[in-house]
Amino acid sequence: MSKHKVLKDLGPEGSHRAQLRAEREAAEAASRKQKKIIAVTVVALIAVIALVIALLVNKNKQAAIDNSTSGGTDVEQIVPPNATENNDAILVFGSAVKEGAIVVDVHSDFQCPGCKTYEDYFGDALFGLAQKGDIELRIHPRTMVGDRIIYNQWSVKASVAATCADAVGRFVEYNKVVFANQPAEGVGFTDEALSVTFAAEAGITGDALTQFQACYAGNATVEWVKEAEKISFDTKVPGTKFETTGINATPTYLANGKLANEALAEAANTNTKGNSQEVVLQALKDAANA
Repeated sequence: MSKHKVLKDLGPEGSHRAQLRAEREAAEAASRKQKKIIAVTVVALIAVIALVIALLVNKNKQAAIDNSTSGGTDVEQIVPPNATENNDAILVFGSAVKEGAIVVDVHSDFQCPGCKTYEDYFGDALFGLAQKGDIELRIHPRTMVGDRIIYNQWSVKASVAATCADAVGRFVEYNKVVFANQPAEGVGFTDEALSVTFAAEAGITGDALTQFQACYAGNATVEWVKEAEKISFDTKVPGTKFETTGINATPTYLANGKLANEALAEAANTNTKGNSQEVVLQALKDAANA
Protein backbone atom coordinates (compact mmCIF):
# COMPACT_ATOMS: atom_id res chain seq x y z
CA MET A 1 0.00 0.00 0.00
CA SER A 2 1.36 3.42 -0.95
CA LYS A 3 2.56 5.55 1.88
CA HIS A 4 2.12 8.76 -0.10
CA LYS A 5 -0.69 10.93 1.15
CA VAL A 6 -2.96 12.55 -1.39
CA LEU A 7 -2.68 16.24 -0.83
CA LYS A 8 -6.13 17.65 -1.58
CA ASP A 9 -7.16 21.23 -1.16
CA LEU A 10 -4.18 21.99 1.07
CA GLY A 11 -2.11 25.05 0.77
CA PRO A 12 -2.96 28.29 -1.06
CA GLU A 13 -3.64 26.67 -4.48
CA GLY A 14 -5.80 23.89 -3.01
CA SER A 15 -7.72 26.42 -0.95
CA HIS A 16 -8.47 28.45 -4.09
CA ARG A 17 -9.73 25.40 -5.93
CA ALA A 18 -11.96 24.52 -2.97
CA GLN A 19 -13.40 28.02 -2.93
CA LEU A 20 -14.13 27.89 -6.67
CA ARG A 21 -15.78 24.50 -6.30
CA ALA A 22 -17.87 25.70 -3.36
CA GLU A 23 -18.97 28.75 -5.32
CA ARG A 24 -19.85 26.59 -8.32
CA GLU A 25 -21.82 24.13 -6.15
CA ALA A 26 -23.63 27.03 -4.47
CA ALA A 27 -24.52 28.51 -7.87
CA GLU A 28 -25.79 25.13 -9.09
CA ALA A 29 -27.86 24.67 -5.93
CA ALA A 30 -29.32 28.15 -6.30
CA SER A 31 -30.15 27.40 -9.94
CA ARG A 32 -31.87 24.15 -8.99
CA LYS A 33 -33.81 25.92 -6.24
CA GLN A 34 -34.86 28.67 -8.63
CA LYS A 35 -36.03 26.11 -11.20
CA LYS A 36 -37.98 24.29 -8.49
CA ILE A 37 -39.61 27.54 -7.36
CA ILE A 38 -40.51 28.36 -10.95
CA ALA A 39 -41.98 24.88 -11.48
CA VAL A 40 -44.03 25.08 -8.29
CA THR A 41 -45.22 28.56 -9.22
CA VAL A 42 -46.26 27.40 -12.69
CA VAL A 43 -48.15 24.42 -11.25
CA ALA A 44 -49.89 26.66 -8.72
CA LEU A 45 -50.74 29.18 -11.42
CA ILE A 46 -52.19 26.43 -13.61
CA ALA A 47 -54.25 25.20 -10.65
CA VAL A 48 -55.57 28.72 -10.02
CA ILE A 49 -56.45 29.16 -13.68
CA ALA A 50 -58.20 25.78 -13.71
CA LEU A 51 -60.14 26.73 -10.58
CA VAL A 52 -61.20 30.05 -12.07
CA ILE A 53 -62.31 28.33 -15.26
CA ALA A 54 -64.24 25.71 -13.26
CA LEU A 55 -65.94 28.43 -11.21
CA LEU A 56 -66.85 30.36 -14.34
CA VAL A 57 -68.19 27.23 -16.02
CA ASN A 58 -70.26 26.33 -12.96
CA LYS A 59 -71.45 29.93 -12.69
CA ASN A 60 -72.50 29.90 -16.32
CA LYS A 61 -74.21 26.54 -15.89
CA GLN A 62 -76.05 27.80 -12.83
CA ALA A 63 -77.03 30.98 -14.68
CA ALA A 64 -78.42 28.85 -17.48
CA ILE A 65 -80.36 26.79 -14.94
CA ASP A 66 -81.71 29.91 -13.26
CA ASN A 67 -82.75 31.40 -16.59
CA SER A 68 -84.41 28.22 -17.80
CA THR A 69 -86.35 27.64 -14.59
CA SER A 70 -87.31 31.17 -13.60
CA GLY A 71 -90.89 32.27 -13.93
CA GLY A 72 -91.58 34.87 -16.57
CA THR A 73 -92.45 38.37 -15.49
CA ASP A 74 -96.01 37.85 -16.72
CA VAL A 75 -96.43 34.47 -15.01
CA GLU A 76 -98.40 34.55 -11.80
CA GLN A 77 -96.65 32.39 -9.24
CA ILE A 78 -98.81 30.04 -7.17
CA VAL A 79 -98.37 28.09 -3.95
CA PRO A 80 -99.23 24.38 -4.23
CA PRO A 81 -102.58 23.81 -2.49
CA ASN A 82 -101.17 21.15 -0.14
CA ALA A 83 -98.03 23.05 0.80
CA THR A 84 -97.14 22.87 4.48
CA GLU A 85 -97.48 25.95 6.63
CA ASN A 86 -93.70 26.35 6.51
CA ASN A 87 -93.80 26.19 2.69
CA ASP A 88 -91.06 23.58 2.48
CA ALA A 89 -93.05 20.43 1.69
CA ILE A 90 -96.24 18.94 0.30
CA LEU A 91 -98.56 17.47 2.93
CA VAL A 92 -100.01 14.19 1.64
CA PHE A 93 -103.57 13.23 2.67
CA GLY A 94 -103.47 15.95 5.30
CA SER A 95 -107.18 15.75 6.09
CA ALA A 96 -106.79 12.12 7.19
CA VAL A 97 -104.11 12.69 9.86
CA LYS A 98 -105.04 11.23 13.24
CA GLU A 99 -104.18 12.79 16.57
CA GLY A 100 -100.75 11.67 17.71
CA ALA A 101 -99.71 10.45 14.26
CA ILE A 102 -95.96 10.27 13.63
CA VAL A 103 -94.72 13.18 11.54
CA VAL A 104 -92.69 11.74 8.65
CA ASP A 105 -90.54 14.06 6.56
CA VAL A 106 -89.19 12.68 3.29
CA HIS A 107 -86.43 14.68 1.61
CA SER A 108 -85.97 13.32 -1.90
CA ASP A 109 -84.72 14.53 -5.27
CA PHE A 110 -86.25 13.22 -8.49
CA GLN A 111 -82.73 12.79 -9.96
CA CYS A 112 -81.31 10.99 -6.89
CA PRO A 113 -80.78 7.22 -7.49
CA GLY A 114 -80.85 6.45 -3.75
CA CYS A 115 -84.14 8.32 -3.47
CA LYS A 116 -85.60 6.13 -6.19
CA THR A 117 -84.47 3.01 -4.32
CA TYR A 118 -86.24 4.13 -1.13
CA GLU A 119 -89.30 5.33 -3.04
CA ASP A 120 -89.63 2.07 -4.97
CA TYR A 121 -89.45 0.05 -1.78
CA PHE A 122 -91.20 2.16 0.86
CA GLY A 123 -93.33 4.59 -1.17
CA ASP A 124 -96.55 2.56 -1.33
CA ALA A 125 -96.46 1.74 2.38
CA LEU A 126 -95.87 5.38 3.35
CA PHE A 127 -98.65 6.68 1.12
CA GLY A 128 -100.95 3.96 2.47
CA LEU A 129 -100.17 4.87 6.07
CA ALA A 130 -100.74 8.54 5.28
CA GLN A 131 -104.07 7.78 3.63
CA LYS A 132 -105.17 5.96 6.79
CA GLY A 133 -103.96 8.85 8.93
CA ASP A 134 -101.39 6.78 10.83
CA ILE A 135 -98.62 9.17 9.81
CA GLU A 136 -98.44 12.82 8.80
CA LEU A 137 -96.46 12.53 5.57
CA ARG A 138 -94.61 15.57 4.31
CA ILE A 139 -92.74 15.25 1.01
CA HIS A 140 -89.93 17.75 0.50
CA PRO A 141 -89.19 18.01 -3.26
CA ARG A 142 -85.44 18.65 -3.14
CA THR A 143 -83.36 20.01 -6.02
CA MET A 144 -79.82 19.49 -4.71
CA VAL A 145 -78.70 17.05 -7.40
CA GLY A 146 -79.41 19.45 -10.23
CA ASP A 147 -78.49 22.61 -8.31
CA ARG A 148 -75.25 21.54 -6.63
CA ILE A 149 -73.96 18.27 -8.06
CA ILE A 150 -74.53 17.82 -11.79
CA TYR A 151 -75.66 21.36 -12.57
CA ASN A 152 -78.71 20.77 -14.72
CA GLN A 153 -82.27 22.08 -14.62
CA TRP A 154 -84.14 18.82 -14.20
CA SER A 155 -84.42 18.54 -10.43
CA VAL A 156 -86.10 21.93 -10.41
CA LYS A 157 -88.27 21.23 -13.45
CA ALA A 158 -89.38 17.83 -12.13
CA SER A 159 -90.30 19.46 -8.83
CA VAL A 160 -92.21 22.18 -10.67
CA ALA A 161 -94.11 19.46 -12.53
CA ALA A 162 -94.87 17.57 -9.30
CA THR A 163 -96.14 20.69 -7.55
CA CYS A 164 -98.22 21.55 -10.62
CA ALA A 165 -99.66 18.04 -10.32
CA ASP A 166 -100.54 18.89 -6.73
CA ALA A 167 -102.48 21.87 -8.09
CA VAL A 168 -104.76 19.43 -9.93
CA GLY A 169 -104.96 16.87 -7.12
CA ARG A 170 -102.52 14.30 -8.53
CA PHE A 171 -99.32 14.78 -6.55
CA VAL A 172 -99.08 11.21 -5.18
CA GLU A 173 -99.68 9.60 -8.55
CA TYR A 174 -97.30 11.94 -10.33
CA ASN A 175 -94.59 11.52 -7.69
CA LYS A 176 -94.69 7.74 -8.22
CA VAL A 177 -94.54 8.02 -12.01
CA VAL A 178 -91.54 10.35 -12.03
CA PHE A 179 -89.49 8.07 -9.77
CA ALA A 180 -90.58 4.99 -11.72
CA ASN A 181 -89.23 6.63 -14.89
CA GLN A 182 -86.07 8.16 -13.46
CA PRO A 183 -83.48 8.35 -16.28
CA ALA A 184 -79.85 7.27 -16.01
CA GLU A 185 -77.87 9.38 -13.57
CA GLY A 186 -76.93 12.70 -15.11
CA VAL A 187 -79.09 12.26 -18.23
CA GLY A 188 -82.08 14.26 -17.03
CA PHE A 189 -85.75 14.22 -17.99
CA THR A 190 -87.35 15.98 -20.96
CA ASP A 191 -90.13 18.55 -21.13
CA GLU A 192 -92.16 16.12 -23.21
CA ALA A 193 -91.89 13.42 -20.54
CA LEU A 194 -92.67 15.73 -17.63
CA SER A 195 -95.57 17.59 -19.23
CA VAL A 196 -97.16 14.91 -21.43
CA THR A 197 -96.03 11.31 -20.84
CA PHE A 198 -95.90 11.35 -17.04
CA ALA A 199 -99.10 13.35 -16.80
CA ALA A 200 -100.95 10.69 -18.78
CA GLU A 201 -99.50 7.90 -16.65
CA ALA A 202 -100.53 9.79 -13.51
CA GLY A 203 -104.12 10.00 -14.75
CA ILE A 204 -104.18 13.74 -15.42
CA THR A 205 -106.73 14.34 -18.17
CA GLY A 206 -109.23 16.86 -19.56
CA ASP A 207 -109.37 20.29 -17.98
CA ALA A 208 -106.95 19.16 -15.27
CA LEU A 209 -104.37 18.32 -17.95
CA THR A 210 -104.80 21.74 -19.53
CA GLN A 211 -104.32 23.40 -16.16
CA PHE A 212 -101.33 21.20 -15.31
CA GLN A 213 -99.56 21.85 -18.61
CA ALA A 214 -100.15 25.60 -18.38
CA CYS A 215 -98.72 25.55 -14.86
CA TYR A 216 -95.64 23.61 -15.99
CA ALA A 217 -95.05 25.64 -19.16
CA GLY A 218 -95.30 28.87 -17.18
CA ASN A 219 -93.07 27.68 -14.29
CA ALA A 220 -95.93 28.80 -12.07
CA THR A 221 -94.54 27.06 -8.95
CA VAL A 222 -90.83 27.58 -9.56
CA GLU A 223 -90.41 30.28 -6.92
CA TRP A 224 -92.08 28.06 -4.33
CA VAL A 225 -89.83 25.14 -5.34
CA LYS A 226 -86.68 27.24 -5.00
CA GLU A 227 -87.72 28.69 -1.65
CA ALA A 228 -88.70 25.24 -0.36
CA GLU A 229 -85.23 23.96 -1.30
CA LYS A 230 -83.56 26.84 0.53
CA ILE A 231 -85.67 26.27 3.65
CA SER A 232 -84.98 22.52 3.65
CA PHE A 233 -81.26 22.96 2.97
CA ASP A 234 -80.99 25.39 5.89
CA THR A 235 -83.10 23.31 8.29
CA LYS A 236 -80.99 22.05 11.18
CA VAL A 237 -82.05 18.86 12.95
CA PRO A 238 -80.82 18.65 16.58
CA GLY A 239 -79.22 15.37 17.62
CA THR A 240 -78.45 14.32 14.04
CA LYS A 241 -75.64 14.83 11.52
CA PHE A 242 -77.67 17.79 10.26
CA GLU A 243 -77.66 19.74 13.52
CA THR A 244 -75.06 22.23 12.23
CA THR A 245 -75.15 21.85 8.45
CA GLY A 246 -78.84 21.65 7.65
CA ILE A 247 -80.33 18.80 5.61
CA ASN A 248 -77.75 18.55 2.85
CA ALA A 249 -78.25 14.94 1.73
CA THR A 250 -80.93 12.88 0.04
CA PRO A 251 -82.72 10.63 0.64
CA THR A 252 -83.36 11.72 4.22
CA TYR A 253 -86.27 10.29 6.20
CA LEU A 254 -87.25 11.76 9.56
CA ALA A 255 -89.75 10.41 12.09
CA ASN A 256 -90.78 13.09 14.60
CA GLY A 257 -87.54 14.88 13.80
CA LYS A 258 -85.26 11.86 14.21
CA LEU A 259 -83.39 10.10 11.41
CA ALA A 260 -85.29 7.06 10.17
CA ASN A 261 -83.18 5.84 7.23
CA GLU A 262 -81.36 3.18 9.23
CA ALA A 263 -84.50 1.90 10.94
CA LEU A 264 -86.24 1.52 7.58
CA ALA A 265 -83.23 -0.17 6.01
CA GLU A 266 -82.91 -2.59 8.94
CA ALA A 267 -86.60 -3.46 8.67
CA ALA A 268 -86.16 -4.14 4.97
CA ASN A 269 -83.11 -6.33 5.52
CA THR A 270 -84.43 -8.39 8.45
CA ASN A 271 -88.08 -8.88 7.57
CA THR A 272 -89.51 -10.69 4.56
CA LYS A 273 -92.31 -8.12 4.58
CA GLY A 274 -90.01 -5.18 5.17
CA ASN A 275 -92.09 -2.86 3.04
CA SER A 276 -95.49 -3.74 4.47
CA GLN A 277 -97.38 -0.96 6.22
CA GLU A 278 -97.13 -2.73 9.59
CA VAL A 279 -93.36 -3.18 9.41
CA VAL A 280 -92.73 0.32 8.07
CA LEU A 281 -94.91 1.90 10.76
CA GLN A 282 -93.04 -0.02 13.47
CA ALA A 283 -89.69 1.08 12.01
CA LEU A 284 -90.86 4.70 12.08
CA LYS A 285 -91.99 4.31 15.70
CA ASP A 286 -88.61 2.79 16.61
CA ALA A 287 -86.80 5.70 14.96
CA ALA A 288 -89.06 8.29 16.61
CA ASN A 289 -88.47 6.76 20.06
CA ALA A 290 -84.75 6.13 19.67
